[in-house]
Amino acid sequence: MELRVLKRRDLTGSMTIVATWSGTTASSSASWNAVLEVLEPRREPTRVDLTVSYRTPEEVLDFAAPTLRAAAPDLTPPRPVRRPGICPA
Repeated sequence: MELRVLKRRDLTGSMTIVATWSGTTASSSASWNAVLEVLEPRREPTRVDLTVSYRTPEEVLDFAAPTLRAAAPDLTPPRPVRRPGICPA
């Protein structure tokens, strides 16, 4: 549903989407290619993966890393900014 709303609002053929998989569809998209099939972009998309995690602490990322490797071996885990005992600047 959310992707169809974005598609209707895209008058210029240019948008930036920052999303987690859980927020794109009720059943979750399998890949960004599946998202692009719904959006039907007018120009060639550019994908940039976010590599720094500002919100999630290092302990949580370390705990989730094995699951990420199993689910998406082609993705590199993000580098945490929040570390135990260190206040991020």
